[in-house]
Amino acid sequence: MDSTWYLWLVFILLNSSAAGISLVAGVVSALSHTELEDLRRQDAKAAVSIERSRSDQGNTLAAFEVLSAAFVGMSALLGGFLLQGRFQNGLSASWQVGALTALAFIAVSFVMAWLTVMLPRKVGMHFRVTLAPRIASSLKLVRGAAKILRTFGKLHDSLAPPEEPGVDRADADIGSLAQAAAREGKITQAESNLVANAVRLDDIPVSQVLTPRPVVTAIEADLTVADVLRLYPSVPHGRMPVWENNPDRIVGVVRRRDILKAAGENRREVRIRELMGKAHIVPESATLSDALHDLVRAHQHLAVVVDEFGAFAGVITLEDVFESLLGIEIYEKDDPHPDMRELARQRGHRVGRRPDHPPKAGT
Repeated sequence: MDSTWYLWLVFILLNSSAAGISLVAGVVSALSHTELEDLRRQDAKAAVSIERSRSDQGNTLAAFEVLSAAFVGMSALLGGFLLQGRFQNGLSASWQVGALTALAFIAVSFVMAWLTVMLPRKVGMHFRVTLAPRIASSLKLVRGAAKILRTFGKLHDSLAPPEEPGVDRADADIGSLAQAAAREGKITQAESNLVANAVRLDDIPVSQVLTPRPVVTAIEADLTVADVLRLYPSVPHGRMPVWENNPDRIVGVVRRRDILKAAGENRREVRIRELMGKAHIVPESATLSDALHDLVRAHQHLAVVVDEFGAFAGVITLEDVFESLLGIEIYEKDDPHPDMRELARQRGHRVGRRPDHPPKAGT
């Protein structure tokens, strides 16, 4: 077989690899937190693999870009070389061959960039839910490349001037401008603090703010209204997670007013599962900014927080986000404790620990 055919085969393989990487990148970058949690219920390993890639400080996503660009660049060079041979057979002047080869390289680069990068990425983003369980295994290869990038990144960081750790430069600039405006009397100190706290929402993970599992009142789905009122006469919270089979499997959220309404209508034998609404799930690795956007978009006041294995870690509410934004504690007179995280520490619990004896139906 002519060696040219081998080169065309390599050309096809390079472009196929670039297209595959772009497809996977589109899936990983486009999956929402809610879709990732749905995937976790179907395929926990795939969900953990994708979440690990997304939370790898951008190294994995950078590896996608580098590998894709490398494959496209090599295929463009190879395509230009293959076309050069055809030009040499039809043209006598060397400058004509050189000019057409350069034009061919540019044309191949643009076409391959669209066919192997932009188009596959759009396909991956559009069919992300269907493709997500199928691309998890390929992420291991990309994370291997990400480790190499991380090594070069550390070398670059050691040579570059030190920056303020843990704070994005743009956010730091905004905070500095707000402080300067407060010193000049253009805004109040409270307004300056509000701006500073707002830009920090992208840096604070939900795990630092949530109400920990040990102090969350979670109700078993098959309990009746009468059971709940017997166990919790005051119904201590406005919204409570509902679990089924085991405390890690949160299936909904029930509102205090629905429980009291059923009791007032003499429907005390109604089971909690008949009163509960859908539970909105947020991973504990999400930021407060992510949680705020998810809650507002879903028109929810409370979200159930799960850890990387899908286990129930606690709850987060709009009040928790607003507390971080305003820098104050918000609580009502009938709240059992102003700081539920402090209450969990006082009880000697580890955040996320499973209750030893959660109440069940009929107990």
